[in-house]
Amino acid sequence: MIGRAFGSLFALLAFACLAVGGQTTNGVGECSSSGFVFIDGRYVELPYFVTASNGSVYINGSIARRFATEWPPKVESPEKPKIPKDILSRAKSFDDLVITNANGETVDAWHCRMIRWIGQNAKDDDNVVENARSFIANLPFVKEAKIDRLKGEFVITLKSGTVTRYGTMMQRKASPVQWVERAIEDYASFMRNTLANGRTYLCFSNGMTLSFGEPESAENLALMCEILASTQTSASKLNILRRMGILPDGYDNSTVMGLVNGFRMSDELTNRVYRLKDKTGIQPRTIDSIPDFSPAETERRAIDAAIQKKAIHQ
Repeated sequence: MIGRAFGSLFALLAFACLAVGGQTTNGVGECSSSGFVFIDGRYVELPYFVTASNGSVYINGSIARRFATEWPPKVESPEKPKIPKDILSRAKSFDDLVITNANGETVDAWHCRMIRWIGQNAKDDDNVVENARSFIANLPFVKEAKIDRLKGEFVITLKSGTVTRYGTMMQRKASPVQWVERAIEDYASFMRNTLANGRTYLCFSNGMTLSFGEPESAENLALMCEILASTQTSASKLNILRRMGILPDGYDNSTVMGLVNGFRMSDELTNRVYRLKDKTGIQPRTIDSIPDFSPAETERRAIDAAIQKKAIHQ
């Protein structure tokens, strides 16, 4: 799904509900002339320099993802975390395990707590990754979880059929401080690599990050920019973006309002979006092609209709 929080597993593994404030994890960035970045709606112009320092990931000097606010991080309880049964039983993906605060901001995830605990208590380096894989494989919505050791990735197949690949990140047994430092740099490295492959990032100051690949960018960016630059109400704009699949249903309007409030067109953005069609050969979507409901709502309605149909024939 286009609007799926890039934190399903990878980002949320890194998002440790921890705080960094004076510690530099990596001050050297690499330049990318591909992809698109929007921070609270503001388009960031090329080229993209991604760095990790002071507990945050920066793109061109602006915070794209803040992980924490003070250093050293608070050490979590040595007790093994337990995912509440009601949350686990309802979960259909990693997004459903997100933990938010009273303001709706993402602060952690249940599976992240467990994986951090694994990294802090494993016997050795190999044991860390295998134990994490075993934990992921046994989540109720996961069909299979394998390790691609050549690429250093988990290959996860959900029961919905979705297949995702995410860096294992936990290459060694680590203390809480080491884990956070490594996770932040791994996140920055992942952003560099995926931007080079044309990925689009929608970053929010509340810590949430949404992203989609180059094919989806070619399909959606022109219409997204047209909608955001229009005179429609903020609520109408968000409704259309949800129907397009860019914004997930799981986040209320206040969480993603920065995209609407901060958006401004620029000559560079206009030219780059226009060239996407020639670059990819993909036809941009039009407003007439947008369904009446978001992908999640469409799926829910289809399931309800199937249940009702089955009930009628019984």
